[in-house]
Amino acid sequence: MEGKLKDPKYDHIKGTHDKMKHNHDHGDGTSTEVHYDQNRATGERSGFKIKDDTNASSRGSRYP
Repeated sequence: MEGKLKDPKYDHIKGTHDKMKHNHDHGDGTSTEVHYDQNRATGERSGFKIKDDTNASSRGSRYP
């Protein structure tokens, strides 16, 4: 992910992790974006956060 992240573990030179995101499009026209951390040394992923579309027809509104 781009932008200034204040946590030192994401520092592009000295940091240990990268902040990643993946967008998954669903067959019903909605999408879900997943944010997570990836360890640069091991490739281990952690800290998953799921963000649904914010419009009224998003999966979060239709499937609470």
